[in-house]
Amino acid sequence: MENTGKISLRVVFLAALASVLMCIFAADASNQPALDSLPDVPGWTGSATQLTSLKSAEKEEGRMLERSYRKNGTLQTVTVVLLEGSGTSWLTFPEEAIDATDGPFGTGSTYRTLKVRGKEAVLENHPIQGKALAIKLDTSVTLTIEMSSDEALLLEFAHEIIELAGF
Repeated sequence: MENTGKISLRVVFLAALASVLMCIFAADASNQPALDSLPDVPGWTGSATQLTSLKSAEKEEGRMLERSYRKNGTLQTVTVVLLEGSGTSWLTFPEEAIDATDGPFGTGSTYRTLKVRGKEAVLENHPIQGKALAIKLDTSVTLTIEMSSDEALLLEFAHEIIELAGF
């Protein structure tokens, strides 16, 4: 009987160790950091990050982080939304390059695909609402950045926030 107790303790210890190691390796295998807030960006003043859980009737499907930034010394603002989780699977990116308009019945928007820090992205340029850049950071993580003007500043901001967030 005494020997069985030692084996059980050893089995429990090994199972616990295996669980810890699996968690560590699973975290290392993921290319995405677990963010609770969007990062501060030098030269910009950011609001508090708003965190919203994406839930279905059955389960947690993911989450949405949203934060607004204002470029210091200007009125230029940008809104950033990070969507992550299984509930974002409807977000897809085109497989081929696109450089198009929304056609004769649209509002004059243009769309084009590009790479931002090696990540697939789609840039929409709307004549009234401004620019929106959607970037596929991982299979279930999409970053959207919206700005009223200045495509070069939008792309510069996108490069910086992706680096700061660790993607």
